[in-house]
Amino acid sequence: MNNHPLFFDPKQPVGFWFGNLPHWEQTGKITFVTFRLKDSMPQEEINTYKEIKNEFIRTHPQPWTPETYTEYNKVYTASMERYVDSGYGSCILKYPSIRKHLIEAIEYYDNNRYLIYAYVIMPNHVHILLSVFPGYELNELISSVMRFSATRINRHTGRSGVLWQEEPFDTLVRSYNHYLHLVNYIRENPQALQTDMYQLGGLEFK
Repeated sequence: MNNHPLFFDPKQPVGFWFGNLPHWEQTGKITFVTFRLKDSMPQEEINTYKEIKNEFIRTHPQPWTPETYTEYNKVYTASMERYVDSGYGSCILKYPSIRKHLIEAIEYYDNNRYLIYAYVIMPNHVHILLSVFPGYELNELISSVMRFSATRINRHTGRSGVLWQEEPFDTLVRSYNHYLHLVNYIRENPQALQTDMYQLGGLEFK
């Protein structure tokens, strides 16, 4: 089951690029994406995580192996997600009237440019488990969702300026157990803060 065609395959070509963060893309594979509000972390914490990231990149020259990428996620991405789960910042996504604009943006491309398996909107960040259809790029689609939702939310709230942290985190799903772990993570995320969860689609493995 771990060699299911929707999971990361190290034998197939991988798109790998660096923005502020490293990103791996593989056509048609399930990816776990997180993006967060600009104010979801104080600047001193951002600086600390930047130092951790830069040191890891300095000591792990490219090209990265799948094992290195997994280690990076454990060292950097997972620890940052634990911080944003603490609920820092304005947390405006806790309001249903604001959250609806983000829901519309996320679901706009569902079943035509990507397929969503599950997602959750937390007060200051979002997790989405999805696979992108051939012919489209994950980065462009998520950037579109962020731009559209930012325009609508800023208009709704009378805010101006940057809403989202500019670059999302993304992780390729490596196995069925990894997939189940992420689905459970999405399911359990809202329980602590009593927010809504939106579970969509489904995935049957044969």
